[in-house]
Amino acid sequence: QKTLKGNFSIYLCSTAVNLDSIRANTGKDVSDDPSIELVELHIPPSSELPPELHTTKNLPSNLLPALLQAFQTSSFSFSDILNSVNPDLLIYDFFQPWAPKLASSKDADNEFAFGNFELSTDIILMKSSRGVEGKYIDYLSNRCKKQILPTGPLIPDASHYDDEKLSEIMRWLSEKQEYSTIYISFGSEYFLSKDQIEVIAKGLALCNVNFLWVLRFPIGQKSTCIEE
Repeated sequence: QKTLKGNFSIYLCSTAVNLDSIRANTGKDVSDDPSIELVELHIPPSSELPPELHTTKNLPSNLLPALLQAFQTSSFSFSDILNSVNPDLLIYDFFQPWAPKLASSKDADNEFAFGNFELSTDIILMKSSRGVEGKYIDYLSNRCKKQILPTGPLIPDASHYDDEKLSEIMRWLSEKQEYSTIYISFGSEYFLSKDQIEVIAKGLALCNVNFLWVLRFPIGQKSTCIEE
């Protein structure tokens, strides 16, 4: 929201399924905001990877290599977008390793690639917070000689959640003592195996502590039951 106060335009470029998710999570059509434009990145569909799977969200782990390969084929589509938009700043992630190369062909100041901090720009954005990983952020910044700016956890607005379920969790937390509850989450792009789930569950049982555990399963996979 702070970026909207600036006198510039934002172009969010992603696959159709991701853009649909953005529209749904914001509760309105983002295109109504003149400062934000959603730009679709076209990826050729295949029998192995239909359009609804052009995202890491709930993607079965065995299809991740196929998604990475599919993104490699979208460089020409992105090149057309880059020519049309002609942005002053390009922010990308590791799924688009060709993005900085295309940007450099437009006389960008620096050429850099994900995974090689020595060739990166002077500033690196990290989806984290100093309160959680402060010392590790400082260590990484010192090692790569770059300024690392934590963007925060990027938590969606609570209004997009089930109010009743959220209230139930908050009531449960309010009954617990401060620092007495563990929050467990491995992110939205990692799925634990049945054995890993059982090992973590056993460890939690042995610790005898309060906990909130976020478990995600890929599309088409049934939830794993944990025997008491």
